[in-house]
Amino acid sequence: MKTLQPDEYLRLVEEARVASSDRKPGKVFRCADGCYIKLFRQKRGLSSTLYSPYMQRFCRAARRLAELGIPTVRVVDAFRVKGMRQHAVKYEGLAGRPLRAHLNDPKTTHVERDRLLTGHARFLAMLHEKGVYFRAIHLNNVIDLPDGSFGLIDLADCHFFDQPLSEWRRARNFKPPMRYDVDRQALEAFGLDRFIATYLEAAGLSERSRTRFLADLAPLHPSLGEAATILLRHAAPARAT
Repeated sequence: MKTLQPDEYLRLVEEARVASSDRKPGKVFRCADGCYIKLFRQKRGLSSTLYSPYMQRFCRAARRLAELGIPTVRVVDAFRVKGMRQHAVKYEGLAGRPLRAHLNDPKTTHVERDRLLTGHARFLAMLHEKGVYFRAIHLNNVIDLPDGSFGLIDLADCHFFDQPLSEWRRARNFKPPMRYDVDRQALEAFGLDRFIATYLEAAGLSERSRTRFLADLAPLHPSLGEAATILLRHAAPARAT
């Protein structure tokens, strides 16, 4: 990891342009060479970021995703700024568009929307089967690639397990998109029960695990609860008359 002097850091930022900034740690700049720089500010006092800075988590996640064969960014460089609680990582982005932008584009056809959300449900199932728990996953950090596959960006909140995720973690991963109106509305327009059913079909869970997953899903958000109730009702065996 390189160390930048404050003047080098300021020059680097001034020569780039802001690409995004949200509530999560890290502002993103687009460089003239096409790469991105993501800044991470270390919190004051005792914090997990003191021992495992977001920058290090980002780099580890990019490396692990690549090992798993999941398309993601390629880290070019990492550095800290001398005398400042600031770390940064420079990386090559992914070709393609975030699902949110694609789904929010009025030119996107109904058929294409179906492809995107059906594919996303299957992609999410694949991540979970590989033990990838991206806690903050939503429709703006999943990329629709030119070949029709999907990739991940904004990786500092990625965690990895040596086995498929538990039903509880799988369910929790459906909550982040509900926090964004534009994501929730896109999923509801597609049909949340349809989206979850597509996920479950791809995940191949046992009947017991499927029921437990839906039970864990129901309290997380009213829309998720409604979808889980529909799927549980359809799965219930018919009573003899």
